[in-house]
Amino acid sequence: MTGADETDRLRLLTVTLEATSLDPRTRLAAALVLLYGIRANRIVQLQIKDFSTEGGIVFVSLGSQPLALPASVGDIASLALATRGATRMFGSVEDHKWLIPGTRSGYPLAPVSLALRLRSLGIMPSHARAGALASLSGQLPPVILSRLTGLEISSAIKWTHAVSASNARYVGLKISP
Repeated sequence: MTGADETDRLRLLTVTLEATSLDPRTRLAAALVLLYGIRANRIVQLQIKDFSTEGGIVFVSLGSQPLALPASVGDIASLALATRGATRMFGSVEDHKWLIPGTRSGYPLAPVSLALRLRSLGIMPSHARAGALASLSGQLPPVILSRLTGLEISSAIKWTHAVSASNARYVGLKISP
């Protein structure tokens, strides 16, 4: 299992969060991939109703429990929610359902299009996802990982086992004479 290491993901996240000239929806998508390993096809399915704010903290519902976003990502989420423009053939219209509306009225952006946007920022979605999930799997029990990210419980267990096995091999290498 290989993926972007934490240093690389943090560098990409910092650059993306500071790139105020970029569409905030693309910046938010990049943060969700880099921090939580959320797939592009899940991000494009996010709707306005999947976000809430409580006590100045922005939450997103990816799984069965809302996930509190870090303050800097929450600020970008607020900007993304306020950016309602959707490009259409004859101009721009407002979309009130999808976080990232597509070019067809009533539909979200295609996952391939979001992946292309992320790649243009230097983010390889599958590589970043693997790194994020490996990191989270080493820190969270599978049930919590599943509830927060929407990852299937069986996948969360597989990630946890893979990270545990990898760490066990690493410890064995460090201890052996």
